[in-house]
Amino acid sequence: MMKIILSFMVFMVSLNAAEIYATFSIQAKKSANLAFYSSGIVDKVFVDVSSKVKKGDKLVELQNDDLRASLRMAKAKLKNAEVSLKFAKKDYDRQLLIKDLIDEAKFDKYLFTYESANVALSSAKANLAYQQSLLDRTLIKAPFDGIIFEKTVEVGDVVSGMMLRTVLRFKVKEIEN
Repeated sequence: MMKIILSFMVFMVSLNAAEIYATFSIQAKKSANLAFYSSGIVDKVFVDVSSKVKKGDKLVELQNDDLRASLRMAKAKLKNAEVSLKFAKKDYDRQLLIKDLIDEAKFDKYLFTYESANVALSSAKANLAYQQSLLDRTLIKAPFDGIIFEKTVEVGDVVSGMMLRTVLRFKVKEIEN
């Protein structure tokens, strides 16, 4: 919050002037205190005090090489699950055509393999979404267009998501004339 002292003249009918002093509090229409949900070491700070940013701009990022590697592994597992499902479905469809000619237990094995591949695919998709959300928590992005007016973090600082330490204070960008 900023305090501004304004001085202005009030002219009376007799043209005598009087000075009036007043203190006003000015607040931004929209502001945000930004903090990390995750714990870690600050790797990059993309802004400084008075930086003008657009919605979605990267502001601060934690070290996240391990999470990026986990995300790549999750993508590989998803690809593997998709391939497994594709071939399990082909086997199942072939066996479905000759279902009346084969042993029911043998057909059930193909059905089981196909359904297991479906479950594995769902699990791989969920794991990928989870890994992506963990990675996303290591990055603070601007929630709206505005100006950074306070920064309390530098590269190398340790932040704890449990403490919810404000690392940036942000306000809506004022209209320029």
